[in-house]
Amino acid sequence: MDNNKTRYYEILGIAPTSNREEIAEGYRQLALQNHPMRCAREEEASAFKRFTKISEAYEVLCDPLMKRIYDKFGEYSLKHGVQKGTDRFPGYVNQGRHFKIFEKFFGTSNPYIENPSAGPVGGTELDNINKANRPDNIEVQLECELYEFYNGALKEVSIARKQMLSETQGSVVSADRFNVIVLPGFNAETRLVYPGKGHEAFAAHCSDLVVRFAQKPMQNYERRGDDIIYTHTLTLIEALQMQPVAVNTLDNRKVFVAPTEVVTPQTELRVAGEGMPKAVSGDIVADTTTQTLPSAQ
Repeated sequence: MDNNKTRYYEILGIAPTSNREEIAEGYRQLALQNHPMRCAREEEASAFKRFTKISEAYEVLCDPLMKRIYDKFGEYSLKHGVQKGTDRFPGYVNQGRHFKIFEKFFGTSNPYIENPSAGPVGGTELDNINKANRPDNIEVQLECELYEFYNGALKEVSIARKQMLSETQGSVVSADRFNVIVLPGFNAETRLVYPGKGHEAFAAHCSDLVVRFAQKPMQNYERRGDDIIYTHTLTLIEALQMQPVAVNTLDNRKVFVAPTEVVTPQTELRVAGEGMPKAVSGDIVADTTTQTLPSAQ
């Protein structure tokens, strides 16, 4: 990586002299144009890559400190750290918060916010015939790790899809792959519907692809609503001395919480705002257990 000082500006299509409003406008246009959920299926993977680059550029340039470091020292120094006297900037790390950045900027995770609302309810007689002959939806279950529900992810599902050859030749079943955007905050109750991505049939609209989610078990972590339960084992000495507990978050950070009393196996230490992402974040709870001394034989 060279010490480029203009790449982030080029990604957003703006000049290095751009002010905060121009940086925001560059991000606004490109984030909407390149959001993976607004692209055709075959373009989603490439759109996801563009979207992450756009988000990284905006995350750096909208932060006054990181922008000054980038403008003065370049990208390599920004990502590897800068020392000035006794002060040190440790380096920027892209933590994959591109969907969180989008939601914070627009106030919603919906990438169609500028589109008009859906048309009138009902339809023509042909529409009603199409609905009557419509084939069954394709329903698939997609398993995700808890950290993918926390950070967001690009996943892929494989489906068997009925496609029509002609009215006389009938249909064939073909294997197809479909990219699914997992937004931060999704859970096992989330249901995504992709209109027209299911089976084909004559004299009918295509059915839908319906994606349901399931969460894989994760050692030491459990989701309880919007809270994350993190099980942490303390030594007996640590419990008695009320030493601060280091909690590993799902985006590779550490937060520390100090007990206010002697820790017991029933103690829960709560860190506000560090749970699952949503409009108001849940909490992360350190559910402590204490090692016991072996009994004398």
